[in-house]
Amino acid sequence: MSETKLFVLDVRADSETRAVSLRLADDHDQLLGENNIRLDEHPTDIWEALFDTAGHIARLEQSARRAVATGDAEDALAAEIIEKIGVFLGQKVFGQASIEALSAGDERRCLLIRFPGAGVDPLTSALACVPWQIARTALGVRPLVERNVVVRVAPPAAPPAASLMHGAHGAGHTSVTRESGEPLRVLLVFTDVHGGRPMAARVERERLRELFYDEIMPDRQVMLDILSHGVSRDLLRQKLQDAGGYHVIHWSGYGQELTGSPAPEGDIARLLRGSDLADLLAEAGGFIPELVFLSAAHSGPLGPIHNWNELRERVLGETPPSSIEPAPSGRRTVAQLIERNAGSSNTALELARAGVPQVVVTRHPAGSSYARRLARRFYRALLGADVPQPADSALALAQRELLADPRKAEMHPLDHASAIVLGERALRFDIERGASPDLELRRPQPQPLLRGRSDLDPPRAFAGRSGELGQLAAVWLPKRGAAVALLHGKEGLGKTLLAAEAIHLWHRQFHFVIALGVRGQGLSLDDFYREIDKRLMRASPVYRERCKENEERRVFLPARQDLTGPERFELLRDNLIDVLSTASILVVIDGFDVNLGAIPIENGYLCADPEWDVLLQAFVERLADVTGSRILVTSRSPIASLASSGEVVPVELQPLMAHEALSLFEGTETLAGLLRGSVPEREIAWRVLEVTAGNPVAMKKLGDLAREGRDALEKAFEPVAAASDAPVVSIDAIRMEHARRDEPVPPVLSMRPVPHLDRPVTSAPATPEHAAERAVALLLEKLSPEERNLIWRLSRAPAPAGVDLLKRIAGTSP
Repeated sequence: MSETKLFVLDVRADSETRAVSLRLADDHDQLLGENNIRLDEHPTDIWEALFDTAGHIARLEQSARRAVATGDAEDALAAEIIEKIGVFLGQKVFGQASIEALSAGDERRCLLIRFPGAGVDPLTSALACVPWQIARTALGVRPLVERNVVVRVAPPAAPPAASLMHGAHGAGHTSVTRESGEPLRVLLVFTDVHGGRPMAARVERERLRELFYDEIMPDRQVMLDILSHGVSRDLLRQKLQDAGGYHVIHWSGYGQELTGSPAPEGDIARLLRGSDLADLLAEAGGFIPELVFLSAAHSGPLGPIHNWNELRERVLGETPPSSIEPAPSGRRTVAQLIERNAGSSNTALELARAGVPQVVVTRHPAGSSYARRLARRFYRALLGADVPQPADSALALAQRELLADPRKAEMHPLDHASAIVLGERALRFDIERGASPDLELRRPQPQPLLRGRSDLDPPRAFAGRSGELGQLAAVWLPKRGAAVALLHGKEGLGKTLLAAEAIHLWHRQFHFVIALGVRGQGLSLDDFYREIDKRLMRASPVYRERCKENEERRVFLPARQDLTGPERFELLRDNLIDVLSTASILVVIDGFDVNLGAIPIENGYLCADPEWDVLLQAFVERLADVTGSRILVTSRSPIASLASSGEVVPVELQPLMAHEALSLFEGTETLAGLLRGSVPEREIAWRVLEVTAGNPVAMKKLGDLAREGRDALEKAFEPVAAASDAPVVSIDAIRMEHARRDEPVPPVLSMRPVPHLDRPVTSAPATPEHAAERAVALLLEKLSPEERNLIWRLSRAPAPAGVDLLKRIAGTSP
């Protein structure tokens, strides 16, 4: 590989006079160009564009939106602005001689930007985070980032590189080495912010996880940990202490600072600034990471959504969408612009000043697709390539790949100017080859979780529930936390999906995950103990040895003459508690409501078999504060034996919140295009969101209908307006009539759509039952009378009907 040619740009700034001098030299300190510029001699708008690029473009786009209706035109405007900023940066800031020297040729080059003798100063900090890589000699000419120029900024007022780096210095980079056999430890952190896009964060997390497990860890000694939901100081500190620190930390959040997640009681965790994070890292593990990647993504084309009224206004175009906060209207002084240049860039500078050798940062929020693709390409080049690249080269390579990506039209032109690297020397990781032992931890063990069923496999589409997962992470998951959690709520709200997501997120914390699904006639205690015993015998050598030494210590023992009734169940219960107290095991019981009795009491329902109540209470009382084992139960109805205890974490599921419903909508391929379509298409999008009312199952049904095309959805909604003045046979009326006749009635027999679809949503849509009923009612509009009659007859069948019977009833192929 040819040697990288080094250029050094020394920048000296005077905040009082707002004068800046720049000197470009080669690696032998030979002068290539000089320039002096005074900020007050140029229009304020150009400095706004340079220091607050995202806000400047958002403001101009909002002005253009009054005259131009298409997003394509806005993208063209953004590209034009960025090109003009690049020309100003090249000609007026670098100076003509310097930018021409940097732009000559296409061989691999590195531009190191330094601030000699600078302290902590607003103007210097603002200049440090300028998108230098977009500089160009003239309009229509390729910028530096497309000319194979790698840009790296030495943070002002940061400690000298020599005191921070480990290993041998190479040509332009520092190789980071570790003790023989020590893996490279990587921590991915994903935080939540109210109004953000939870599905986008989840997709980024899953794509990065796939990259590490599929491409990096099979041939690199890398250990991967992930924190997602409920990220707090205590949780982060515990994670750092358990791992002994991390070499690489990737922090993906939404906002200007490193934001923690909402606490269970609803308070927002105190914001983590860069220096706070560095102090926490040092205190917890005594280890400052070699590299921190701060990735910020905005809230998508509709902007952040906080309630259903706001969602309706954005979808229907009643308020202008903005994914980036615009710059304040009115003229601002240069001093105000410099002071306002804050956010994740300043966080990055604080991390560098606190001793982190290399910081990669998106200086303003990028689109979620761009942020995800940039991170994947960066880590692939940094850790997974045959010849691992230094951090600055890995970022430049990722940026160039995305500039040439066929999906470039999906990304905002501003995204390509978002990321910069801070560090006096580029960092390269020397990683031992060979498969990572952590590959065995990719899936919970033992497999399969549920024999013959995939209910608890990692969900392919999952949106929202950040508050519920955050509550579990804060109160149920930590050591010394509550041992039992109950997920309960109406049918169709996603209890099993939430349990599957929890397993997928946190199974690495447990030695084993034992999941049981309750179906049909319920799960007997004998079957429960027998299944746990069987799984442990197959998966745990320690358990097999325990049983070999003393058969009476098994979790399941068949009834015999000297072991029957309550005495037997007491022994089995004690043995199970003993096993859970000596190993870290997650036990998941899905669909427990089948085991409940029919008569409710004050706190819910007691179990049909009282021994189940005794066992659940034993979990609560005897596992708390003594073990890392956890119990997770899902049920449509509250369980009285758990509800009466303050040591249980009850999580009652409600319909998705507005921004969560929008995330699920955007993640449904057949529906997402409606949001960016014509006015009629956006009206249909709102109809779908209102009808489904935050119910995941109902939205899936209408998403399936949308596969037939936009016309199918339009036709489904046609009768709604006409029905507003017509008599409607309500579902409740049908239920009451059939209850009077003592006949069963399914909730799908509304022959006409519910008219109150036209009613504006004031705070939140209707209940989950009404949401599902309205969605199904719309689907039934497509059925013929004969097909409805078939559904009616099937609803009265005492048992599931086979295909042959359906053919005889329908007289045709069903």
